[in-house]
Amino acid sequence: MRIVSLLLLLLVSGVSGFSQFLSGDCCTCYAYEYGSQSNYFRDSSLYLMLNRENDTWEESSFARYNYDNRRLSETVSYYFDHDSYHRVGSFMQIKSPDPENKNIERLQYRWDKDFQNWKESSRSVNYYKENKKLSHTINFKYDDLSASWQKNIRSESTSNSKLAATSNATKKWISGQWLTTSENNCTDNLVKLQRTCISSSLNEETGLWETSRKTLYQYNTDMRLAQMFLYNFNKETNFWKPIHESKYEYDQSGRKTNWFSWNYNKDTGEKKYGGHQQYIYDKYGNNTEVLSLSLNKTTKEWTVYRRQINYWSIQTEEKGRVVLSGTLSVYPNPFADRALLNLSGISNIKKMELLNLNGKVVRNYNVEDHKEELVLEKNELMPGMYIIKVSADKIYTGRIIIR
Repeated sequence: MRIVSLLLLLLVSGVSGFSQFLSGDCCTCYAYEYGSQSNYFRDSSLYLMLNRENDTWEESSFARYNYDNRRLSETVSYYFDHDSYHRVGSFMQIKSPDPENKNIERLQYRWDKDFQNWKESSRSVNYYKENKKLSHTINFKYDDLSASWQKNIRSESTSNSKLAATSNATKKWISGQWLTTSENNCTDNLVKLQRTCISSSLNEETGLWETSRKTLYQYNTDMRLAQMFLYNFNKETNFWKPIHESKYEYDQSGRKTNWFSWNYNKDTGEKKYGGHQQYIYDKYGNNTEVLSLSLNKTTKEWTVYRRQINYWSIQTEEKGRVVLSGTLSVYPNPFADRALLNLSGISNIKKMELLNLNGKVVRNYNVEDHKEELVLEKNELMPGMYIIKVSADKIYTGRIIIR
């Protein structure tokens, strides 16, 4: 009975989460994901891509998160311009609930290169019922001519717990009224722990509804998503044609450890690997790294080509001094203005350097009047990851993060 109740709760409330997963926004929009929500906050994420030509990691993008009363209020992302070697604004989202908590507004901005400022991109508002359950969401688009927000898309969801079913309707604002253009109806099999969703859309030319896609979710006995299958409806054969498949693995604590995906060739139906991600956690339960891997067709081995490194604020404060290599340590790490590099126990220092991820020396330090501690100043350095290298009787290295 407990399993059925839990599944019902999950299935009734999980539609928006599924939609975000399918759109690929989960990792960038939710700073809480894969962390201890009660004690830790993810304050930033660094994204690195492997340069296969020189086998080095290069920054591709960076995101930081701000909070208000322990709620995520702002997400700002940047892409790394390797020509100018600095970060450029890319995307910003501001989330603000109203005082009475009856709706939550999200404003999204894109960086305007010409005017060098943030420009309105999109706006969405979640409206809630008296019981605090989501009623509907309205998305707006910004009209430059009138300099105002115009209604665009409305999403509504309903559920019937007795039938273990949910439905979603997408409506467009046309000629002063909402016109339903697509629907997604889901039914749940509580015995098989499955949810099946059928999507259909309105053909604006014929005015007829057409079935377009089927999504099958398979859960494990812990009520976690184990597999997902996507199908397109083939009008000629009147059959469902597989297009995508995903598989999820978890550890004993229920944390996601692996994600696999496969795509199907639309002509031959051949199933091929589409991607693989691994999730790494620290001892506090926070997701500190997401590794994206690709399959080598020749060796049949998985190789990492992309890394997402997450930094958690309280984790940084509680860890205190971070040991980089041997007795070489730095505090704090990451840092915004300055950090203290501890060199006690290291003798006969010949050279100290700060390198970027491409191996280029960006700063040299004077070692003539060697002390046990050295202050690292940010000054003109761009935020990002750097390598501190100390050449003594042996080489000491470690990575530091400048916010």
